[in-house]
Amino acid sequence: MTAKVRAKAKRATSDVNRYASLGKILRLVRVLELTQGMTTAEILKGQGLTRKTFLRYRAAIHASGLPLVSETKGREKVWRIHADGHRSALRIRQSQAVALLVQRRGTTFLNGTGFDELLEDVYRQPEATLGARDRARSPS
Repeated sequence: MTAKVRAKAKRATSDVNRYASLGKILRLVRVLELTQGMTTAEILKGQGLTRKTFLRYRAAIHASGLPLVSETKGREKVWRIHADGHRSALRIRQSQAVALLVQRRGTTFLNGTGFDELLEDVYRQPEATLGARDRARSPS
């Protein structure tokens, strides 16, 4: 096997591992959303995780902006996704994302207001889903 083939195989394995971890993180989030919370021990046993892996997943959940909170009950920490702070996902088609970004031009009169900041947050979400070619076509 050549070095180029080995490097390509290593990258492919890395991608598979990354996406496998993402699936496990999403499963953990779903379980924490559907329950009233789980202790660290229940998470480790129920999800088949090590403590170190749970710490990595917990950091990833926090980085994603999901409101993962812990409460101490007795000597145990109970983890859950805080229902009030949870944002639901908005699914839009690519053409809708482009239309939303085109519409952005019509809101310049809101510059410097609190509404402008909220709209910028809204615009960032579909913009992140677009490919480089579509982002280049959309007005900034």
